[in-house]
Amino acid sequence: MVFLDDSPAERKWVRDNLPQMIVPEFPEDPFLYTEFMKSSDWFDSYRLNQEDLSRNTTYKAVAKGRELKITSKSVSNYLKELDQQIVLEEVDTSALSRVTQLCQKTNQFNLTTKRYQLAEIKEMADNRCNRLYTISVRDCFCDYGVVGLLILKEHESAVLIDTFILSCRIVGRKIEFAVIDWLREMYKQKGFNKIDGVYEETTKNALCKDVYKDSGFEFVKKDDSAFVYQLSLSRQDKVFPFKKHIKIKALTS
Repeated sequence: MVFLDDSPAERKWVRDNLPQMIVPEFPEDPFLYTEFMKSSDWFDSYRLNQEDLSRNTTYKAVAKGRELKITSKSVSNYLKELDQQIVLEEVDTSALSRVTQLCQKTNQFNLTTKRYQLAEIKEMADNRCNRLYTISVRDCFCDYGVVGLLILKEHESAVLIDTFILSCRIVGRKIEFAVIDWLREMYKQKGFNKIDGVYEETTKNALCKDVYKDSGFEFVKKDDSAFVYQLSLSRQDKVFPFKKHIKIKALTS
């Protein structure tokens, strides 16, 4: 949220008392206000992306997927027929609009509900200790495009899942567990010792509250509304049971 005021005293009060607010310092010359606002990225509008344009098609595909789930004899049969393919791709400039949109709008499957702005995402992507991935999904009915986001922060031998978001359109298909299984394998091969995850409870994201527990993470502590989990990469874990039915590929630079 941005607070605009031409009074330095008002700006100072808001900055001192509401640190979560962005309080720009305007140029002294009022004639420079317009250019100052144009050069900022506080009010970037998010252009329609391919996912927005194909929304009607994906809704029909989601309905077909739900019908298949109802008529399938088992979860295994359902996933086999669904034939899902997941692609994780490092975030580049072409994905920034969609990534920001996911951060701002996704509520139900959003483990930490961090509302990152475009500039913050750019800054994180430029940090060599961070890994940002879009999650794209297609199945036998449709290509859903970019429907999720992973933000990972590496520190020494540990990695933190800072942000894990999935569109509610593709929840209930075991995609979250396939992604975590991929993370486990990747960081184990890279020699990391553990993966940390946080579930920040809100009134809208109960849908994903058990993701870490159901993925083999151990509960560490509760800090206000945040539940902290940890997965040791030194122990032998059970193989993701539906691994053969969900194909996953990572595109990294």
